[in-house]
Amino acid sequence: MIHNQTSTFTPLQKQIISFQRIHQDSDAYNLNYLFSLCGDIDVVYMRDAIQSAVDQCPAFTIRIDTTSGQWKQFFAKEHILVRHIIAHNSYEHVLDQLKRQARIPFSFTGEALAELSIIEVEHRVLFFMHISHAIFDAFSLDAFLLKVEQAYVKPLYRRVRNDTYLDYVDAWSRKTATDQASLVLNALDSNIDFGNDNIVCDGNERSLKPLIG
Repeated sequence: MIHNQTSTFTPLQKQIISFQRIHQDSDAYNLNYLFSLCGDIDVVYMRDAIQSAVDQCPAFTIRIDTTSGQWKQFFAKEHILVRHIIAHNSYEHVLDQLKRQARIPFSFTGEALAELSIIEVEHRVLFFMHISHAIFDAFSLDAFLLKVEQAYVKPLYRRVRNDTYLDYVDAWSRKTATDQASLVLNALDSNIDFGNDNIVCDGNERSLKPLIG
């Protein structure tokens, strides 16, 4: 059962928890989440911090419906791939590749069940999260996300006025779960102009803004 105490969750957590709440009866789903970071963030630090979060998080419980009708459990941290990509192609090409990759079904034969990609392209830093064919135990997911968010919120948060960040979190929390999930699901398959009005850190507030369309 997914708990409803989301008031203290960050925007990333709220999106994933909301998405999971809607699809909690399904044995397979795809979640794609793309946002950008300030260009002056320490990418090496972020990569190492995320890898550390993967290594240190409580083991995920993944329930997989097998052909025999039984449920098996796997430790997901063995199947989480953290990638650091320095892209030399165009920004549009990178987005196209991510969209194509997100549609590829993942198997359970050692391939990654989740991919966390840090992408440097055209002087921007993007973070792409892909979770495929898995339902994560809500509390393990919460613990993992808290660790991961420390990697990008803390270095940035020191330069953000508290009221700016909290106002944004409050505004996001007023969206319905359906709206939140729809934004996540449609983000990479839409015709949205991935420009400064969508996935970008505001240069004045230096605040992290997820893709909200």
